[in-house]
Amino acid sequence: MGQWVEWLAALDLSETEANTYLSLFSGPKSKKELSKDLGIPASRTTKAVESLLYKGMVHVVPGSSDRFSASPPDWILPRLIRHKEDGLADVRRAVGELTEVFRAAASAPTERYLEIVFGVEAALASLDRLESSATREVLGFVKEPVISMDNAGAKDALRRNVTNRWIWERRFLEREDGLAAAHEWAEAGEEIRIVDQLPTKLFIIDREVAMMRVTERSEGGEQVVSLITRHPEFVATLARLFDTLWDAGVSLLSASLSGADNDVAHDEERSLLIDYLAAGLSDSSIAKRLNISQRTLTRRVQELLADLDVETRFQAGLKLGVALRDVRASTPLHAREPR
Repeated sequence: MGQWVEWLAALDLSETEANTYLSLFSGPKSKKELSKDLGIPASRTTKAVESLLYKGMVHVVPGSSDRFSASPPDWILPRLIRHKEDGLADVRRAVGELTEVFRAAASAPTERYLEIVFGVEAALASLDRLESSATREVLGFVKEPVISMDNAGAKDALRRNVTNRWIWERRFLEREDGLAAAHEWAEAGEEIRIVDQLPTKLFIIDREVAMMRVTERSEGGEQVVSLITRHPEFVATLARLFDTLWDAGVSLLSASLSGADNDVAHDEERSLLIDYLAAGLSDSSIAKRLNISQRTLTRRVQELLADLDVETRFQAGLKLGVALRDVRASTPLHAREPR
């Protein structure tokens, strides 16, 4: 068992997630039964189950609201292995690229390629200035802690029909106002995808200028520092990082499917439910945001599965993803997002 946990950990599963998945090999269990079986608090069990549901490694037993079963390893693990291998391949390529960037930058005057900005207010002002200068596209990461959602530069770029593509960290969407903020920006024209975790705060303007937020630690405490670079190779490498995470991200499904499947996303509550499920929020968090009971939420999810003619949330995600792909395929080439 211990070796199996180590193998699963190599696929970026936590020890609790691995033990939870393996525990279900003996048969379906409720969260309460899993907590007792693993000897861990209910909160940790809930977090592990929700993560495994999102990854498709477990599914809700049909006809039950709180019993879960493990997906067959030969069905789900090869996909996780391929994802891990792809990520490692990207890292290997990035090492070579970054080495070349380092060697080129080491022989050039720092002032030509690097600007250092100290403090939050100066950083926000610099970002507004850069976004307002954009002519083609603005790319960015939304990562906690978010200081302000009033991004004047991004709004200005959207008004000028500059493409805005942003990757939002799932943790931000778990805030009370997180998903509402995402929808507001989507309605304004921003293209949004969601990932589990972002490495840093990053903004790229026209693939010519990049701004990265870092934290400087000293005896006086921590200070926000922003690095602005115009080094072509460095910016290109950061843009590749963005593209890789963008391709791996999850879209705001209900917004992206607007008008494409009215039988599935037929009202505001259903649209929010689809996005909350896609964002990976827990059942209790979803019920609170929709202002409904756990029992009502279970019924709503079952209705969604029935409308999609599937049995599990994972299958629902796949089917909605296919619908989203078809919508994108029908979009004229000149209207698609630039790569």
